[in-house]
Amino acid sequence: MENTGYESTNQPQGLALTMKDYQLQTLQWMLDQEAKPDGLNGYFWRACSWGDSKEPFYFSKVLGELRVEKPPLVRGGLLCEEMGLGKTLECVALILASKS
Repeated sequence: MENTGYESTNQPQGLALTMKDYQLQTLQWMLDQEAKPDGLNGYFWRACSWGDSKEPFYFSKVLGELRVEKPPLVRGGLLCEEMGLGKTLECVALILASKS
């Protein structure tokens, strides 16, 4: 889930500061993460079945859990950048971009 050179998106309206190009790339990455149909579940959960059964169950090796019900949808991701690169600004921009 590393940002490896996303295209920049437009700066959202309502933001007084001018975002740098790498911040706009991060904003696009965050918007893409929030738009994934499976959210974070695709990384953590796998649908399985017992033999001929059509009823799925869900297994997470990472969490060490087994569920009968589909896990709740979790959207987003982890924004891990160096100190001083503008994570707060990027998160405020995500909120503004999500409003439209």
